[in-house]
Amino acid sequence: MVERNVITWTAMVSGMARAERYKESLSLFRQMRLAVDANSATYSSSLLACAGSLAARGGQQIHGLVVKAGFETDLHVESGLMDVYSKCELMEDALRVFRSCQDPDEVFLTVILGGYAQNGPEEKTFKLFVEMVGAGVVIDANMVSSVLGAFGASSPFALGKQIHALIIKKCFEGNTYVCNGLINMYSKCGELQESIKVFGGMPSKNTISWNSIIAAFSRHGHVSEVFRLFESMKVDGAEPTDVTFLSVLHGCSHVGSAKKGLEVLNSMSSQYGIHPRVEHYACVVDMLG
Repeated sequence: MVERNVITWTAMVSGMARAERYKESLSLFRQMRLAVDANSATYSSSLLACAGSLAARGGQQIHGLVVKAGFETDLHVESGLMDVYSKCELMEDALRVFRSCQDPDEVFLTVILGGYAQNGPEEKTFKLFVEMVGAGVVIDANMVSSVLGAFGASSPFALGKQIHALIIKKCFEGNTYVCNGLINMYSKCGELQESIKVFGGMPSKNTISWNSIIAAFSRHGHVSEVFRLFESMKVDGAEPTDVTFLSVLHGCSHVGSAKKGLEVLNSMSSQYGIHPRVEHYACVVDMLG
């Protein structure tokens, strides 16, 4: 190319980041800075590469460049910064970016909730969500799905029920990802029957839905139901994943069924082409121990 300008450079930086060629994207970004000034789209794309490669230091350096260039109030750049900090488990930095945003959109709000749900502590996720609701923020299905992902065994069940009531009020019951979150929330809070009710009422189910209900039964030690659901999942056309097998193995471990567990482990690669991870082997060791 005879002439390279900010548009062509940004297209390359963005293209590499979206193709998950993160190192090449960041290398192009560094080369670009020697030739032309970056714009907000360039910074957003380079932050996507940092988030994808978990390059915390690179993200912090780009944050400095963003401030220097005057793009720190650009919503797409701010979302990119929060994504980097969240994925690199730097939640205090992510929260500072969030607090500085003057007009956050639904994507921006979902990023911060998802970051806290994934990295914890769960109390901050709940506090932030309640704060949003109290401030009159328009809550969408993605935000609800994110906050449901923060629930654990010691989470406040009353809050989970309140969120379910909000879901009904907002007519989100038909959203597959929200229902998946409800199944997990109820099972982790010890309410298996509620998980079953949500699963049974879903208009459509995906692999995560099946994984969620299998995990729920496994968590509660109902191994026969785990295997029944595993077969139903395949009949329904959903492909088992490594997460599915982890739940099945947890169920075998729960009742000490080492023989069945070993059969399941061997079938992963021989029948489904899935290579066991450390977590799968840990379940088998627990069974045999």
